[in-house]
Amino acid sequence: MTTVLPLVSIIVRTVGRPELTEALASIAAQSHTNIETLIVDARGDGLPSLQLSAGQTLVSTGAPLGRPKAANAGLDAVSGEFVMFLDDDDWLSASHVENLVHELQSSPTSIAVYSTTQRTTPVASCSMNFSRAISISLSCAAIILCQSIPCSFAVKRSQPVVA
Repeated sequence: MTTVLPLVSIIVRTVGRPELTEALASIAAQSHTNIETLIVDARGDGLPSLQLSAGQTLVSTGAPLGRPKAANAGLDAVSGEFVMFLDDDDWLSASHVENLVHELQSSPTSIAVYSTTQRTTPVASCSMNFSRAISISLSCAAIILCQSIPCSFAVKRSQPVVA
């Protein structure tokens, strides 16, 4: 019997930082392989130097986007059962998505799970990566905390996209 992995949509908002390559490589290295990566062009120039790989889609309005509008542009394009964001200067460990999906599937009452990421820097990475996710109730306090330290949420979609 073949198990079908749920599709996970990862939204990466970017202004074309050099670290984007490493962020995308960390997505490509995931043990959970059913992933769509939505790269949102927040700079508004189409990211001409970006070369897309399989499973990656460029979302661009042709105009600069602030952080909230870039997030919404990415959310409008998702088709996965689970959705998460990754900043263009952060990395995911190889089992990160698998761990988040496992936690969400193991706890039917949870709507979101939290875990940390690794922040990239030109010199090194700051590793604050825990191996297991913690199921939480989504709250403003948790989101505010995530603005201060590298972290990620995976969220269950409330309704599937109908094609």
